[in-house]
Amino acid sequence: MQEGSDHGNGSEPSLYVGHVSADFPDMVQSHKTPVIERLVALATEPMRHRVLSLNRVSPKASDLIKAVMSGAGIPRIAVTSQADSFGETIRYHAPGKGMFHVSALRQLGAWIAEHGFPIQRPDLLVGHKLCVEGIAVHHAAANLDIPFAITIQGNTDLKILRHRPDLRSVIAKVFHSAAHVFSFAPWSLAAVEDLLGKRAGPSEILPCPPDFTDIMAPNPEGRRLLSVFHLHNAKGKNLPRMAAAMDRVVKVHPDCRLDIVGGGTPADVAQCAAMVGGRSTITLAGAMDRAALRQRMNASAGLILPSLQESFGLVFIEALLSGLPIAYPKGAAVDGYFDRCPFAIATDARDLDEIAAAMIKLARDSAKLKQELREWQTSAAAQPFLPDAIGQQFRAGLQSAAVSNQE
Repeated sequence: MQEGSDHGNGSEPSLYVGHVSADFPDMVQSHKTPVIERLVALATEPMRHRVLSLNRVSPKASDLIKAVMSGAGIPRIAVTSQADSFGETIRYHAPGKGMFHVSALRQLGAWIAEHGFPIQRPDLLVGHKLCVEGIAVHHAAANLDIPFAITIQGNTDLKILRHRPDLRSVIAKVFHSAAHVFSFAPWSLAAVEDLLGKRAGPSEILPCPPDFTDIMAPNPEGRRLLSVFHLHNAKGKNLPRMAAAMDRVVKVHPDCRLDIVGGGTPADVAQCAAMVGGRSTITLAGAMDRAALRQRMNASAGLILPSLQESFGLVFIEALLSGLPIAYPKGAAVDGYFDRCPFAIATDARDLDEIAAAMIKLARDSAKLKQELREWQTSAAAQPFLPDAIGQQFRAGLQSAAVSNQE
């Protein structure tokens, strides 16, 4: 990944893009989701990037009181940074639970404008979540007099918009003044526009990129159902309902089994074992590396993951590209991408009947669904979900956003 002080290989300086993200692996948390890291890597040529990776630190109550008093009712946030291979790892001290949400992020934005790009002013800033990083980037871009873009991450952004109606007017200014908006899924853009109004500026749906480039043809012999998640997140991934649904599935398909792939602490494993409740039809298969997981996907009948909350759920795309039909939660994850595709089953995550019906369909119709999936895999419809296409789309959007204030 090229950083801001370089000028690439050509004689002309390349486009210089600054990213602000709380979801980028860094010195504080190396195991953050790799999605933003992959997107930036896919857009390196001919662009240069500098990433400001955010980590919020909750101040002590006594320090918060002092900060409020010194700031005339608004706490003054403290920011520290450390150079990293991609740019800067940043810690900013601000209260959680939405306290002083906008004022803290605007202060962070002012810090970014003054200290985040010491060598060269970027051509464009990108905030990787509308309702958090977007607020900071909106303020920083105004101070730097440059355009900015945002990405929408449905789970966090919609949670804030729905639970904090008092913030909508501020967030609407961010949303409508962005030079470009990328949404990881169709449903999340539609939901944001329902609350904030339809944008006049350009918006587009940008899938999250997998970390592989090949497509595996489906294996018609797969018989076992599969679910994939970190065991710490079992409740949010709806394991209790999946376990209950299996009781209904085996009444129709006595030989059907469900494998749960994912690692966790001993406490996580114990929690999941309690949720499974001793059912012999469900196996906690443990963690797997990427190659082994793809092979397990290819050898399974279908992926069931009716998560209660899911911004995108890259695992669904990984499954389809590995030859595995999917059942995903309605109104979340990949909803809107596969509306007319029989190998992708939308399921109400809170409806046990629908979860059981989706599992039965995946088990009963696996061979037929995989045949239809193979037709999709070999068509042009699958290409937008591969890294090269996603990288090209992201680069084009960034380039368009960067020149927006010159028009």
